[in-house]
Amino acid sequence: VWLEAQPNRQGKQLSLNTMNRALKLTRQILHWAAKQEYMQSDVAAWVPMSKRRDSKPFKRPLVEVAELNRLFRAANESSNPSRDKCILAILIGTGVRRNECAMLDLKDVHFDQGKRSGYLDVLYAKGNKPRQVRFDEITGKYIVAHIMARGRHPGPLFRGQRGNRLTSKGVHNVVKELVKAAKLEKKIQGAHDFRRLFASTWLQTHRGEGFVQPLSLQLGHESAEMTLHYSKQTLKDTERVFVSPMKFVDV
Repeated sequence: VWLEAQPNRQGKQLSLNTMNRALKLTRQILHWAAKQEYMQSDVAAWVPMSKRRDSKPFKRPLVEVAELNRLFRAANESSNPSRDKCILAILIGTGVRRNECAMLDLKDVHFDQGKRSGYLDVLYAKGNKPRQVRFDEITGKYIVAHIMARGRHPGPLFRGQRGNRLTSKGVHNVVKELVKAAKLEKKIQGAHDFRRLFASTWLQTHRGEGFVQPLSLQLGHESAEMTLHYSKQTLKDTERVFVSPMKFVDV
């Protein structure tokens, strides 16, 4: 009940997923406390899941390819086209978080020999767990263009108008401005939508459990369960792989 009354950072109601994750962590803490004998009994089971039902039970559809093109065309018209297109390319093409994107330095970008594909050193990752993430040649094209525009001097990969490092909030603002310019406010709420898009595209393309672990490494997830939570697949994806025992009925 208390959680349902708490606002998020934007002053809106907490999502159902956020509330249930908080409750899940509370159960884990209580279970640990009992196991370590800080409590006389394990009351973890007393913590329920939220009974609230969101008014929108269906997942918001993913961004379409044509809509991605609209974003890049909007970036072409921004005050810093090479930077903004590079930000979009990294967020969409690698699935990194916006703060991870903001904290990239030039030295963190590594290209494969003779190619524009490569990997990024994500040193300031969530949970203080650095990792490396891959990017393809298309993403690399935008990274190269931005490096050529900014110069090869060391320091932050992305800078604001005053020359300082573009903050996580700054990356958010860049995305929001491009979304507004492309008139996609109803479809894209922020940079995190690109992370979901990356996960969903990966799982749509690579079917099978063996492809989940590499995706978890790319996204910086500790478990496949968390990775699968990011996948926003729809009825169309079910249609592509649908199989039923009814196919054996011939009467």
